[in-house]
Amino acid sequence: MVLCLATLSIQYISTSVLFNDDVYYDFYSERFTYERIGALVALKNKWEWLLYPFLIIFLYLKLLIVSAVLYLGLLLSGFSVDFKSLFRIALLSEFVFMVQPILRVIWFGIFQPDYSLLDLQNFAPFSLFSLVHQNTINPLWVYPLSILNIMEIVYIVMLSKLVSEQIGSGFSASLKIVLGSYGVAVILWVLCITFMTVSLS
Repeated sequence: MVLCLATLSIQYISTSVLFNDDVYYDFYSERFTYERIGALVALKNKWEWLLYPFLIIFLYLKLLIVSAVLYLGLLLSGFSVDFKSLFRIALLSEFVFMVQPILRVIWFGIFQPDYSLLDLQNFAPFSLFSLVHQNTINPLWVYPLSILNIMEIVYIVMLSKLVSEQIGSGFSASLKIVLGSYGVAVILWVLCITFMTVSLS
């Protein structure tokens, strides 16, 4: 419940403060007429509320998938852990990913008030993507480089720590299990997204 409220609150603040109408007018001003942009913004504002239940559904599915992947990894390693405990571990670890959206609100709300829609979309301060020239990089590499970030590493470490406490093993043993299950799943997911990007481009 706390994670859901935190996710919805951050999204609401981000939408209200950062993704305001002016940002869309500035971004599309050279592509569409003022009336056309107004129609798009009105459509966005009308259906924006659908984003919130979608976020909760997406979050719940993610927690289920992470829990299932960890369950399989532990099972193959000879450990028997109930699914509810793994779901709790995934839930607690997910708070790590709250850092980036909070920082985005703080950064663009205080330190860089003159920003564009592209700046908001490409905000990834702890990733390899932030170290490259974003205007020249091949779109194929945007998602993989965004995934390779410090928060993902902290997430894996936290998963491993909580798993080690749950199964009563050392941290290195649980880290191998997490990397062999969740880590592999992330690699497969990135390859899938990359393949879809190539297919649709």
